[in-house]
Amino acid sequence: MAIHLTPEANPTVQEGTLYVDSATGEFNVAGRTTPHIIPEVLYPAVSGNDLSGTALGGSYVYGTAHTDGRKYYYTDIKGSKPIKDPRIGGHFGSQRHKFKSLQLLEQETATHGNNVYSIDGREWIRAVGANFEQEYNTKGSGIKISKVATDTNFIEIVGYFSDANIIRFTAADNDHLRVVLNGGTVEPTDLEIAVDSPLSTRYVDDGSVINLSFHSSSTPVLGINTVKILNTNADEYHINGIELIAQDTTSTANRSKIQIPSQDVVSYGKKFNVSGTPHYNPFNGYTATSSFSSVVDVDTSLGLEAWKHTADNNYYPPVNGGRIVNWVDSSGTIKTSVTLMPPNATGIGSISSNPRDANYGSWSSQYQPTFKNETERQLHEVAKTFHWREFGNGSANEGKVSSITGGSFKDVSMLESTADVSFVMDDGLTSFSGDDVNVSGYDYAVGSATLTPSGDLFYITFIGTGLTLSLPSSNATEIGTQYTIAQNLPYGTHVYKQERSGSNGIHTIDGVVVATSAPNGAKYIAIHQPKKPPIPEDAVVLCDYMLMADFVPQTSKGIDKISKGVRRCSVSRDVFCNETGGDAFSFAQDVNYASGFRLRLDGGADGVDKMKLRIPSFGTNIVHIGYASPTRSQIYIDSSPQTTTDDPDSNSNGSYQSIATNKDLGLYNWGINAVTGQNGATAGFDIATPIHTSHHYQSFETPYLHELVGGDRNMEQTNLVCSPDGRSWDQISRDTSFLSQVKVSCQIDHDSSAGNIVFDEWRGQNDAGLNAFNKSFAIAYDRLICLEEGTYQFNVIFSASTDGASIGINLYIDPDLVVSQYADHESGEKSSVAYSAVLTLKKGDIIIMSNAGTVEGTNPEKNQFSIVKL
Repeated sequence: MAIHLTPEANPTVQEGTLYVDSATGEFNVAGRTTPHIIPEVLYPAVSGNDLSGTALGGSYVYGTAHTDGRKYYYTDIKGSKPIKDPRIGGHFGSQRHKFKSLQLLEQETATHGNNVYSIDGREWIRAVGANFEQEYNTKGSGIKISKVATDTNFIEIVGYFSDANIIRFTAADNDHLRVVLNGGTVEPTDLEIAVDSPLSTRYVDDGSVINLSFHSSSTPVLGINTVKILNTNADEYHINGIELIAQDTTSTANRSKIQIPSQDVVSYGKKFNVSGTPHYNPFNGYTATSSFSSVVDVDTSLGLEAWKHTADNNYYPPVNGGRIVNWVDSSGTIKTSVTLMPPNATGIGSISSNPRDANYGSWSSQYQPTFKNETERQLHEVAKTFHWREFGNGSANEGKVSSITGGSFKDVSMLESTADVSFVMDDGLTSFSGDDVNVSGYDYAVGSATLTPSGDLFYITFIGTGLTLSLPSSNATEIGTQYTIAQNLPYGTHVYKQERSGSNGIHTIDGVVVATSAPNGAKYIAIHQPKKPPIPEDAVVLCDYMLMADFVPQTSKGIDKISKGVRRCSVSRDVFCNETGGDAFSFAQDVNYASGFRLRLDGGADGVDKMKLRIPSFGTNIVHIGYASPTRSQIYIDSSPQTTTDDPDSNSNGSYQSIATNKDLGLYNWGINAVTGQNGATAGFDIATPIHTSHHYQSFETPYLHELVGGDRNMEQTNLVCSPDGRSWDQISRDTSFLSQVKVSCQIDHDSSAGNIVFDEWRGQNDAGLNAFNKSFAIAYDRLICLEEGTYQFNVIFSASTDGASIGINLYIDPDLVVSQYADHESGEKSSVAYSAVLTLKKGDIIIMSNAGTVEGTNPEKNQFSIVKL
């Protein structure tokens, strides 16, 4: 076998040739190596000095080659190591990275002389100082920086960006930040917070998105930058994450271009250096021609024929979004492949709702999807399937849910009889909310979100292009009969409503009725997205993202309606709240809104600048959703009121307003101010953002949960393949060894009488230091539903509630009894039961714990239940 030591000098190396990659030192086989990007290395410039200790100089640009041949990143952390260059693939818009856990770095700690941590195992996000701690409580999970009198405690983030937002809990006593860019001038930022955030106390992240203010002498330009975030001696910070914005703002044209920095890739077994600046929308500026071949690779694209004009055989610009992949062909050329959503969707019912095709001209005024009776185009894939019980977190540790119990934040995870329930997942978008939601026949093994009596309803919001529901099966481990509500919708957020009508349901998508006599209920909820275009297996992927449908603001009110081509954010997440007029915010569950929550200023603002909500995001427009929106609220960008297009009849919960003229694409600090004398009520914001990640429903694993990331997430590098053996960027740049295989940990906080044990401590840390959480299992009132097939170890510790009492604990895989253990009492002592059992489970298996005698719930050391995956 021939060996080439410098393959870049011979890019046409014969297939099967063994060569040494000079950039990585790896042995590769031409034509047989997994297509991948080859990340370069950035070296640490501690305090702005190169590895020899010499200052880099004021003209040096981080990320470029220095005179010693190395590329550097700035850091103030002594002992820092080289990191992989984040400039891989394409960059555009916002990337969100959550902060959930700390891992002590021993070598850096010893060299720096103070604790140095990685955040969630990332080599490029670190925390420094003895005053950091990982928190997990009613505020959700995140990183806490305690009050200190020096600058020795800080978070340092290295990335490729031009702007940044932080996600943090806001309160009246911690309204300052200090931000430093690349070791430059310290910028004290007064956030002017007068009230504590009203988004807390729910055991979900209560962080608000806040744009970082950089000093005028060190405003970031797009490139390798290091931002350092410091606390002050008067403040205590709770931080949930960071958003890095990558946009070239040097010209109007460049604002809409993806940046593909110069990088080495292996495609078709050959090494190439590629770079480019394509428009995020390959159809930008396209006019009708006989083929799409001038803008995309037609041989590897899907859905093109739907946009062909039947009269003149020309192809017209698509407006319903889809999926875009940029890849490198065998000659080193960057190609673009797409999967386009068609002009019309298909639905469960026999319905044609104002169908359109390429002959129809007036696309700009249609915000609702149109449906047409035709053979479904196979343009979709399943993004995620949820069991309906996953929409909850144990009702924020408040116990069972009925019409009169369950606390202030009732959700379906603890539902055991009819009640109003709602829950928004961590992305701030995907939600379940219902009026009088019930459980089918109280049989949880086949339970579904069945509605009774007639007229009750529920909403599901999701982002994607379709929705499929399944009904219960006689076998709990089977999915059951499936029915597709809608498919091939314009890409963006959609609102599905199911209303009980007799024995059937009325089904609508975005206010359009798609069926009036289909089944009601939902056990599993499958969300669809555009399938990946069939690009060649030998090609390396640079970008893989969703093109949002062209933004069209809604023109009619209704909580079941939504604008076209938007990312919805419920007011329950991410929103920055401030009030300086002496009034108070009221945040509450409210099923009169699709996401199930609303935020109101009680008492009425006594001035237009006294109450404001802000949600910094990357886009061109924003839609405010809330009660009497244009009457009680005014859209603002920073401190500037905007001219809006309003709901003409605003006195409803489904009222809306949007900015009348789209803005140039960019990061804006937009939101609303209350109108003087009005108590503005908000349900959420719809962001008109140009593109979105193709991995929205891929969760981020933390020590406690699998969380949806949320945010704009326009384009990300996490899933790009960056090694010859097929590992992703996340796998090569993040150490996840700190994650355990414990999948469930829960307790009870009350004495439980004989019967099925209802665990009600599902989140946070108890007095004994035990963390409560669930992964791979859904909470279902008095049982658990397995979501991931595997072999598990069950660990059980329980004690009797009183001295001299006996206790028995039974473990079922419903309906079969698997383990039963009984402990008799001794005089004057509490009996206790402790055992472990190893069981193999299938998806859908029902786990039940029951007890004979009364279990003590006030002693956490003798009240533990956990499941570990083996």
